[in-house]
Amino acid sequence: MDRHLYRFRTADRLLGKDATETKEAVPGELEKLEIYFAPPEQLNDPLEGYKEIYWAGDEIVWANFFRHYLLILALRSWEIDDAVMSGVPLPNELPIGQYPANLRGVYLFAFQEMDYLLQSSEIFQGYIKALSKAERKHYKPQLLLYLSSLHTRFLTIVLSVSYKYELTGAHHPENPGDPLGDSDFHLKIISNIEADDGQHRDFESYRQIAVTTSAFSIKAAHVWINDHYGVYDLITAFAPRYLDQIDQLMHPKWYVACFMKECPEFIE
Repeated sequence: MDRHLYRFRTADRLLGKDATETKEAVPGELEKLEIYFAPPEQLNDPLEGYKEIYWAGDEIVWANFFRHYLLILALRSWEIDDAVMSGVPLPNELPIGQYPANLRGVYLFAFQEMDYLLQSSEIFQGYIKALSKAERKHYKPQLLLYLSSLHTRFLTIVLSVSYKYELTGAHHPENPGDPLGDSDFHLKIISNIEADDGQHRDFESYRQIAVTTSAFSIKAAHVWINDHYGVYDLITAFAPRYLDQIDQLMHPKWYVACFMKECPEFIE
């Protein structure tokens, strides 16, 4: 195991001191030097920088949330095909800041068709109405469950339309309307959302959400049986990555360097 030595410096040593009648000025260590500002993911405490985000709004807000999810999924799927052709690795960052008006040509036509299929789906409309009821707050673990269970339907729309416009080489299910034959499953979730009083945020509820989400991802991973590069990642990793990165639309990226007035004692 690597061992690290952390060098703690007081603020006075970093910033320096002005001269007094009895002492000369002390230059700060920051002069002509650099301080490293770490992003949140590099901090040593996983809770540092944690934000408890919730989503709430009317039907228009939730419809646009689904449309944005569909758009970013489509863009990511097209990035994968571009990466295959160019040999350039995929970026870790999703194109969260994009919107439909940025699309041109065949990509715009393809997304417009995807958007039509999304808005004409009774299952998606059922979720939108349930999520917007009384504009309740829906926190990240709950929303991840909903997106993970719906993800196969989103991906079916994206891949089937992209395949039609020759924008992808990935195959898609024979039944794009109900790829897993799970309409009853979704109707049950929609009913639970409508009946939810917002109190199910205890450990057991979140544990069950995690188990259900994982099981659904495993089942969905068998829908597309082919070796097309990146499809498996689109199925299993996209939903949580989307929720992790979408806060960029609310908060700019931030970095931190820590300075302490007093150095604490460490006991091994």
